[in-house]
Amino acid sequence: MSDKKTIKVIGAGCKKCKLQLDYVKEALAKLNKEDEYEIKYITNVDEIVEEDVFLTPAVKIDNETINEGKVIGINKLVKIL
Repeated sequence: MSDKKTIKVIGAGCKKCKLQLDYVKEALAKLNKEDEYEIKYITNVDEIVEEDVFLTPAVKIDNETINEGKVIGINKLVKIL
């Protein structure tokens, strides 16, 4: 069993959703925590519905929604992570 935390970036594959994914990766790199987290990029509509997300992009850390409907910047992500 993995001790890694899970970050889910949830979106329809649009430009903003891809940007959010990049920001998550950059924030983890800035903190040197890439090995502590598993990133899942969820674009399948059925999976998005299962995640109980209504607005994208959305970010969940260990199934807790920390953002929905807008892109979180790198600096804010660094503070959260």
